[in-house]
Amino acid sequence: MKLNKEHIKIIQQFVKSKYVDYYDVQLELVDHIASKIENTLEEDADILKFHDTLSDVHRSFGLFGFSEFVEEKQKKEYRKGMKLFLKELRSFFQVPQIILTLLIGLFFYSISTSFGGELFWASVQLRLFPLLYTEV
Repeated sequence: MKLNKEHIKIIQQFVKSKYVDYYDVQLELVDHIASKIENTLEEDADILKFHDTLSDVHRSFGLFGFSEFVEEKQKKEYRKGMKLFLKELRSFFQVPQIILTLLIGLFFYSISTSFGGELFWASVQLRLFPLLYTEV
């Protein structure tokens, strides 16, 4: 049986009512549940059979329902985020980045010593202060 938009909306509301907060996880669960229901139902299924099948599919997720699925997705996203963070961190500690950072630091140090440290850093703070309070 091919599910219509009304059935999909019911599944979306059901998943949301089970405290699945993340939209991408909701979409994945709705797709997974809809596939299982389509495989289970026959061509002449009525709406009562649909609700029974929806309950059966939810029970098939085990004692904790969708929480294990959500935790698995959170761990996966955390790992993906950490990989991206470490990749960016490694790219920063390459020779061109280190040299550029040292040159910028040396530039600011030389300017601060030639103009007097307090006056220079006060002017830098005044220029950076508006940047801290602007929305991006």
